[in-house]
Amino acid sequence: MLDIYLNIEFLFIIILVLQTSWKLLTVPNFGYNNIALILYITVLFANKLGIATFKNKEILYYFFHAFAPLGIILGLWLKEKIKIPWIVLLWVLGSLLLWYISNFFAYFMVYCIVLIALMGEAMKSAQSRSKVLKHSYLPIVIAIDLFFAFIAIVLNVKDLNWANSQFIGYLKYLILPFSLLTLILIHVKFRRYNAD
Repeated sequence: MLDIYLNIEFLFIIILVLQTSWKLLTVPNFGYNNIALILYITVLFANKLGIATFKNKEILYYFFHAFAPLGIILGLWLKEKIKIPWIVLLWVLGSLLLWYISNFFAYFMVYCIVLIALMGEAMKSAQSRSKVLKHSYLPIVIAIDLFFAFIAIVLNVKDLNWANSQFIGYLKYLILPFSLLTLILIHVKFRRYNAD
């Protein structure tokens, strides 16, 4: 059953990568308006490829946790201040540093900041009277998805075996549907995208 879910999830990620690539080529300002989501999709795709490619999964454990939150933070906060190539450069360098350090407190702070940033984005969208209002749900869903991802770090720090812990048995029924729901909602947003 888990293999079926993972295949469905990977299929959605492939669809998102193709959809994003097409939109970047055909829609003006798509990259500028959606840089945080594009970086998030890039991390998901790279993480899946890494897991499928490398035998040593331990080195990849913190890859997602280093790259995903920082990409969203920089994408949300800097898109109106600096050009996209600089955001990408800062994201790669900052995430590599965070991944190299792999410090629990650093991850904790980055996750707290990204959750606050996403909630702020959702509130800003909800108060808007424009087309942005219809996408105010997406930052909340991504925040919940990232919160569940952070739980994995917490369980690991407390010296619990994440793969065999009884907690994963309970949490996976929340984590897996939210991950898939996040991908579906990003796909819907991109499908309906018209320069909002």
